[in-house]
Amino acid sequence: MPLFLIKRNFGKITDEQLGSKASTSKKVCSSMPGVTWVRSYLSLENDEKVTYCIYEAPDADTVAKQAKDAGLPADEVIPLEAEIDPDTVQ
Repeated sequence: MPLFLIKRNFGKITDEQLGSKASTSKKVCSSMPGVTWVRSYLSLENDEKVTYCIYEAPDADTVAKQAKDAGLPADEVIPLEAEIDPDTVQ
């Protein structure tokens, strides 16, 4: 299944609000066959919360639909072509 990196700019929201959005995203994913939320990373950029999320999905349009249905931003949707594992690099 293809992997996508989604950058989400949330602005100045509370941890509670972010948790609620994550819960909604999880529920929407469970209702969309072929879409899996793999993990997310939180960053603070200029005191605003930004997440970088890894999703498995059939295509970028499906990722965008999941975000829209969950009421989430999807500022950038980047297809990931391959994984580079530092343990296998010489």
